[in-house]
Amino acid sequence: MIQRTSNPNCPMYARYGGAGIGVCETWQAFEGFVADMGEAPEGLTLERIDNRRGYGPDNCKWATYAEQNRNKSSTKLLTLNGKTQVAADWIAELGLTDAQVYKRIRRGWSDEEVLLGRPTRLPNDTLQAITQ
Repeated sequence: MIQRTSNPNCPMYARYGGAGIGVCETWQAFEGFVADMGEAPEGLTLERIDNRRGYGPDNCKWATYAEQNRNKSSTKLLTLNGKTQVAADWIAELGLTDAQVYKRIRRGWSDEEVLLGRPTRLPNDTLQAITQ
């Protein structure tokens, strides 16, 4: 955390310190960090709740790797019928494959097209039944 936010020689610095992400003054000393967060629970790592903000007790929590993967800036959110969730959840819910979904995203398809296929391939009454 300290290295990626303050050391320009750190490989991740550009995405953290170079992007204005910092560490609160209290956490500059390890003792201050532990006083606020405690020891890391087994299987959990430190996560920033809001990736646009820095490291501090009001913006950090312990999280699993799965939770952290949903909070990355590269995570793709898709919306269908007013419901928004990460692509991985839609893939599991709709029985799609990663390859199907991400190929469609790269092609610039709309969220509905990504999740349901190209509407022009379905008869209108079938498309209406699926999207209602």
